[in-house]
Amino acid sequence: MKNYKNFKEKSSIFKPFLIAIQKIYYNKGELSKFYIVGGIGLVINYVISYFFFTYFHLDHIQSSIFGIIVSLSSNFMLNKIWTFQDRNMKYNIILKQYLKYFIFNSVGVIIQLSLVYGFGKTNLDYGWIIIIAISVASILNYIVNKKFTFKNRKEVVDIRNRFWN
Repeated sequence: MKNYKNFKEKSSIFKPFLIAIQKIYYNKGELSKFYIVGGIGLVINYVISYFFFTYFHLDHIQSSIFGIIVSLSSNFMLNKIWTFQDRNMKYNIILKQYLKYFIFNSVGVIIQLSLVYGFGKTNLDYGWIIIIAISVASILNYIVNKKFTFKNRKEVVDIRNRFWN
């Protein structure tokens, strides 16, 4: 009995990690869709950013801003409709979600622009700079958007009940 109590005490340290693994497992299809959309957004961001940098001769930051805006908008709609299966197309709901999406992804945008700015002062190719910056910034996007933008309260309660009961 002593060993069981000791295990239970030690396992409580890992509870947040176990919850995260369980959430990933229950949302693996959704997570896959999110990263497919992210891949599409990466291509859109890359093409738009590189196009403005190469053909309009804008600097690194200006070119990246155009890429970010276009890819954020396309990713929002793809995630809303396909990834999170949110079919509520009321104007006020879409506007509210888009604003949340944009605000929550602003942290990722700040990270991305900071990396573009920092690496832009090196001899690293601009193509590699934006790939690195986009990749790092996108890691947080799924968690934030799942939890706050497209949250499904029933699903959150179901997962919590399965783990705690």
